[in-house]
Amino acid sequence: MGFNYAAEKKKFETLWARLRREYRAAGMSDTAIQKMHDFNWEVFKQERIYPFIRRTWASVSLTSLPPSRRTSPH
Repeated sequence: MGFNYAAEKKKFETLWARLRREYRAAGMSDTAIQKMHDFNWEVFKQERIYPFIRRTWASVSLTSLPPSRRTSPH
């Protein structure tokens, strides 16, 4: 089954709504909480783009390249 961005983003934001409440209750500042959220958001995006890039590059065949580009640089 493919990745459903809207569903995954909703799960992420639902989790973070709970985490914000917990962190505030523990006395953490809103600035620190937002920094953690932003960091986790970047990780979320990276984890989802990596499989896409792998699939994209895996679908590129050397035979689909022009002959001048088929040789290895090493």
